[in-house]
Amino acid sequence: MKLLHTLLALVVGQQAIVCPDIYGTWQSSKELSMNYNNKLGGATQPQTELLEQILGILKLTYTDASIHDHGAPTLKVTVNGKQYDFVFEDLEYKYEILSCTETSIKIRPHYPYGGSMTRTLNFINRNIYWVSPEHLPKTREYFARVSEKRT
Repeated sequence: MKLLHTLLALVVGQQAIVCPDIYGTWQSSKELSMNYNNKLGGATQPQTELLEQILGILKLTYTDASIHDHGAPTLKVTVNGKQYDFVFEDLEYKYEILSCTETSIKIRPHYPYGGSMTRTLNFINRNIYWVSPEHLPKTREYFARVSEKRT
């Protein structure tokens, strides 16, 4: 009986952490992202020029096992007066959840071309999260949920 009380105390005494729900389709929000980046972000002028042209296009779908980067037509972007092609390739790849809190999830995507950096999704509410790109850590890209379909 003493063992039963000890086990119950351990189970009841621990609070379960509920990870935010990432499943479904998410669309990059140019408006939310640029509002933050123009006021508080630390991007240079050429970086801001690029962000204004590419944010709002990326769409991601999270399932139990994979992430789908929905492709988009190649975009002609101009930075410092020079034009470049910006490619939004259609990709699907596995990922793993490394940890979470009530307001964030740390994941490791396993990209098809190799490499796997960690990424932290920071939730504002259940339908909006932001990430800071590794190459632009003082900026944010916000995503808004457009579908809750879980597959």
